[in-house]
Amino acid sequence: MIERIFHPIGQGAFYSERHTSCNINIVYDCGTTNPSLPAKQRVVSQSFSKDDVIHILFISHFDKDHISLIDTLKKAVKRIERVVLPLLHDEQKIFLSNIYKTLGQPRLASWSAIQIYSLGEKLRLLEYVQILIRRLEKSLP
Repeated sequence: MIERIFHPIGQGAFYSERHTSCNINIVYDCGTTNPSLPAKQRVVSQSFSKDDVIHILFISHFDKDHISLIDTLKKAVKRIERVVLPLLHDEQKIFLSNIYKTLGQPRLASWSAIQIYSLGEKLRLLEYVQILIRRLEKSLP
């Protein structure tokens, strides 16, 4: 069974799916225009337990009202296994590279590493989704 929830986050996006037959959690975006409001943070932190695992977090785009509460979500669950990002254009890759440099992550900061990492992540994500699909199929009557 799939339980779909449109969380009451206000202006923004935070949706989740719980595949109860095989214990898979998927989240689509996690943000609002007012992330500092305690009520918004409570919605996110109370949507999952500390033992829950988010198997895939999909980010549709990088606007504040779609990403501003991801840190709250990360603290509310055991772990987030995979994050799917939208296509990164060259200027976004440069920006990401500069962030990695600033954070002291030179291995991740190189342009080729970002491209290779992106391709590798896409292949690992495909394998991961195939595993999830097999788990879902096994749980069907």
